[in-house]
Amino acid sequence: MNNAEVVVMVGTHHLPFDRLVHWADQYAAGSSAKVFVQYGNSVAPTICEGAFSLTQAQMAELRQGAKVLVCHGGPSIMVEWLRSGFRPIVVPRDPALGEHLDEHQILFSQFMASRGWIDLADSSEQLAKLIDEHLNGQAQAVDISGLDSVQAAQNVGRIVEDMVYNRTK
Repeated sequence: MNNAEVVVMVGTHHLPFDRLVHWADQYAAGSSAKVFVQYGNSVAPTICEGAFSLTQAQMAELRQGAKVLVCHGGPSIMVEWLRSGFRPIVVPRDPALGEHLDEHQILFSQFMASRGWIDLADSSEQLAKLIDEHLNGQAQAVDISGLDSVQAAQNVGRIVEDMVYNRTK
């Protein structure tokens, strides 16, 4: 596990995120990079090494050897890996595909991308391109100085207000 160059995290949500697991397998099939997938309630990968869940110690071990993180659009995983020096590639769960209950991952991911803190992938081709760029050192450096907990809470509050306001119009 600790020699994976690309780490893919689908999270622990009860709904499956098979799309991201399949995209990881597609990437691994055409790449020499070692890919590890935490697959949760999704289908297990067929090409990549993987695990249903990870302890904090296992995640720390993965971070030490990884060059690239691909994750779902949950705020915690993004911020945790940003603070560890990674620029996450994010594939938010899509409620229209049965991957989540609402659009909060999409909205939060768009917000994070607008600040230049993450890269968003919306297709397997785009994901492969971004992974290759990150592996080749072409990912932009991330300045997370504006990502303190107070600022982040205020930003999430604004996103929620926008969601509520726009849905009641």
